[in-house]
Amino acid sequence: MAQVYRSGRLYGTGRPARITPHEVRTRTFAPRRRGVDSDEVRQFQAQVADELADLHRQVRPARPGERPAQAGAA
Repeated sequence: MAQVYRSGRLYGTGRPARITPHEVRTRTFAPRRRGVDSDEVRQFQAQVADELADLHRQVRPARPGERPAQAGAA
């Protein structure tokens, strides 16, 4: 059975696409009768999105002609 990614599409290369901080920050969940506090969920999403953005900046490969010190500064 083929694996399906969050968008419902099949994995193209066997690797899922990177999730973006924007996707984390804007993800919504259906309300439940008993569940977690929606404000706490939004706070947690913002925290995860900020950490993910930092990680994306740290692992971004250098562009041609760019010095390594400049690669993480963008």
